[in-house]
Order: sequence, then structure tokens, then C-alpha cells
Amino acid sequence: MSGGSAVVGLGSNGVLGTSTVVFNGGTIRSTDATARTISNAIGTLTGNVTFGATTVQTGTLSFTNTTAASLGTAVRTLATNVDTTFANGFSGTGGINKTGLANLTLNGASTYTGVTTVTNGILTVGAGGTLGSGDVSVLGTAISLTILTGAGNVIADTATLTLAGGTTFGLASLGADVNEVVGGLTLTNLGAQAPGTYGSSLSTATFKNDFYFSGTGVLTVVPEPSTYAAAIGALLLAVVVFRRRRAASVQS
Repeated sequence: MSGGSAVVGLGSNGVLGTSTVVFNGGTIRSTDATARTISNAIGTLTGNVTFGATTVQTGTLSFTNTTAASLGTAVRTLATNVDTTFANGFSGTGGINKTGLANLTLNGASTYTGVTTVTNGILTVGAGGTLGSGDVSVLGTAISLTILTGAGNVIADTATLTLAGGTTFGLASLGADVNEVVGGLTLTNLGAQAPGTYGSSLSTATFKNDFYFSGTGVLTVVPEPSTYAAAIGALLLAVVVFRRRRAASVQS
């Protein structure tokens, strides 16, 4: 698939044979409303890709090969006009910008180091899926980042999650029993949040806010290790100073 205007229409599930599919840009879609399954491995993405069409060619797309695909060194825009699912993870130093109103579901473990941005629609992460090590943002033009029950460590523990919020937009939707750990949480209009647990009014979180969260799962914000070290260092220093003052008081 080459070029921003290239279109690959899938009239059957096996039409691409067994070769590796390389996305250099363009659109891949069903030729009609029939769902298509693509079992080919995916090579390095060197361009932005659109999945499906908004009319006629509206069949959903499912990529079932589990071999990781590289994003290369750039942020790749994945635009979903139809619900699209990847069994594979993504690697590389690039990132993902999810656009389009349909759902994008990632079920593979990713190791890419760039950012993840949800600009439109829903980005869903299923059991076994992760988003790499970069920061994650859900914009006010998107519906949500959805983490399904059974998924764990979707966002890197050192990454920051930023939510635009809006009750029905810009949310983190957390499935039952999800406890997602992040290094930082920024809520638009409220700023950076303190360590603790966050979620909707249906969750067991300490800090509940339906403007930014939905579902019954929990997001746990933990301080960076350097923060712990600084706190311990300050405590030890306070103990030393206290002991010296006490000893001086006794001697006098």
C-alpha cells in the first residue's frame, strides 16, 4: 500500500495472499459492508493509514497476525472509519495518533516509545494489549481511552495520562477490576493530580470524578521513584537534626 491516495479494497479474506503488508499511506477497506479478516504480518509503517470508508465499504477490519509491526520513527495517524482490531503490538520510536469516529482496538503488547494520542472516537485496549512507554493523551474531540476488564499495565508506570474530560468526551473508561498504574495524571482545567486512586462515582477510587472517568475500574497515580528518594532523604535529615539538637540540649 503506497501513497496517501492509494486504496486497497478487500473482496475476500485471503485476497492479499501470505506476503507481508507494508503501509506507506493510503486506505485499506472492504469492498462492501462485509467484515474482513487479514492474517498477513504487517511491516514497518512509513505513512498514515485510513481503515474503511464511511459509506458502502463499511465492513469491519480485523488484523489477526500477532507479529509486532514497527511504527518507525514518526507518530503515525491511524484513522478508523470502521471498527478495526489489531492482534499485534507495535514497536519503534514513533507513536500513534488515533483519529476517525470508529473504534480502534489493540490486543497486542506494544513496545513503541513515542506518545499515544486519542484525537477522535475510542481507542480500546484489550487483555494482553499495551500502549508502549510514552505519555498518553485523550483530547476533548475524542470519546475515550477504554481499558477492558482483563487488561493490565496498559500505560507505562512512568508515563503521564492527560484527560480533557467532558462527561461524554475525553474520558478514561476503566473496566471492572482494572487498576491501571501511571506515573502522572493531568486533568484539563484541574492540572496535575496528587498520588492516589482516581475513577468514576461507580468505582472504589478515593477521588471520584465522572467528568473524566467512567466504568468501575481504578487509576492509581504513584510518584516517581525520585520523589520517594527525596522524601526519605528529607525525613532522615530531619531525624539527624533532631538528634543533634537533643544531644546539645542534654550536654548544656
